[in-house]
Amino acid sequence: MFSSNVLARLACLLALWLASSAAMAANGACTVGGCIKYYQGSSFSGSTVSSGTLTGVGAGHDLRIFYCGSPNTLVISGVTAQGGTATLASTTNNAGADYCGMAYYPNTTTSTTAVVATFTGTCTNCSIYVEEWAGDATSSVADGQNAAYVALGSGAGQNMPCGNITTATAGDTVEVAVYQVQGVAPTAPSGYLASNAVASWYGFYQTSVAAGTYNPTPTSGASSFNNFILCGGYVVAGGGPSLPAGSLNLMGVGK
Repeated sequence: MFSSNVLARLACLLALWLASSAAMAANGACTVGGCIKYYQGSSFSGSTVSSGTLTGVGAGHDLRIFYCGSPNTLVISGVTAQGGTATLASTTNNAGADYCGMAYYPNTTTSTTAVVATFTGTCTNCSIYVEEWAGDATSSVADGQNAAYVALGSGAGQNMPCGNITTATAGDTVEVAVYQVQGVAPTAPSGYLASNAVASWYGFYQTSVAAGTYNPTPTSGASSFNNFILCGGYVVAGGGPSLPAGSLNLMGVGK
């Protein structure tokens, strides 16, 4: 017969296991206009990480995709959705312990699908975060991108700059996603609103920005030591012509 102490330990282990399992995949409705739903998935082995099933994807929407994986020797080989291939951002970052980047999949069709990132190498801890947005242009939606790693001490309120992105189309949305390894929520950059927070991912956005250069800079919470910041401009429908292929002005950290 188990003692109360053993039962308490078993209950604790079960709770931890359930929490870990729940963190493997999450989804829900966004809390802001334009963002419809969000999805998050994790993987601790193999070379792929999936968002889990995206149900009821709408027609003409855009999937904004953010991913991070350790070890930092990983390299993204592709991201797929709806049987097609997402466009990878040209800027990635492999400072710190993780390799991080962005992708986008515009002009979705009505479907149920999953977003899957495939790496060269084996994940010891890989995570993907996807937002479904209405209102983005149905052709090219990328208008400047960047990625950065910021290592901090234990103090709160420290700047975490993403680095400069230059947008060329008036009326864009600029979004920054923070992958905070310790799960400590950052504060939104000045002038930005929060989109979502789930499983160490924190999203912030600003709409209807003028064409120009931006450096979204969230600030840290206490004891948030390892922070990966990904930011990009997204052309909205009716916001002006998209740039021709190859004309994006990409600046900042990357390889």
